[in-house]
Amino acid sequence: MEPENVIKEFMDIYIAFNSIRTSFDAFCRKKDKAFVLKYLTNIDALERHSAVYLKNAAKFMEATPFIIGEKTNKERLRDDTIYY
Repeated sequence: MEPENVIKEFMDIYIAFNSIRTSFDAFCRKKDKAFVLKYLTNIDALERHSAVYLKNAAKFMEATPFIIGEKTNKERLRDDTIYY
């Protein structure tokens, strides 16, 4: 099933998937914590204006922005690792 602007509940986590092309792919909320998620296969493909839109969307929704990726132009990212 393709995620299409639906809200799902899983273990008290509410997730809204965004099927239209925007600066983010999903919005998640659990109690008082909220996250705006963007998935990229190659994180080097993130353009500055997209990062600004993601940051502004997160601020508007009082959430924390997260970018999830698989690789850079040079190498695969390690599993279970947070890069900042």
